[in-house]
Amino acid sequence: MIAWRMPPALASNSVGPGSAPQAAITPSETGAHVLVVDDDQALTRMVRITMLSAGFSVDVAGDGEAALDQVAQRPPDVIVLDLQMPGMDGRTFYRELRRRGNDAPVIILSAFGADGARRELDAQAHVAKPFDPDELVQTVQEVLGAGNEE
Repeated sequence: MIAWRMPPALASNSVGPGSAPQAAITPSETGAHVLVVDDDQALTRMVRITMLSAGFSVDVAGDGEAALDQVAQRPPDVIVLDLQMPGMDGRTFYRELRRRGNDAPVIILSAFGADGARRELDAQAHVAKPFDPDELVQTVQEVLGAGNEE
């Protein structure tokens, strides 16, 4: 089970099973684009809502192959990546992404060795599951900010 605390921006909105997100969490026109790659649908829904509430646009892929297709169709500004997925796992996806010349920043989001995997793959950051939504948003903002400073 993954612990999740609702971000303050969502606390006043009624977002539950079967309900659509309220207008207050619609991404801004200029928000950076985030690709979330994870096979856990409940988790990707939480991450998606969290990122939308922070003003990002969001796509979701359930495995590495689908993520590579998403990247080809709409290159993300940052990728939030799980490691353990069926089919193409996160490590294989990361290596293939780099082999194809895509250098989008990657944040490892995993319950199993996120920091070690970040170092192994030379990813930009990691957030351990269960995650704090505010920490994830802050990490995404920091990674995007670091890319703008170069």
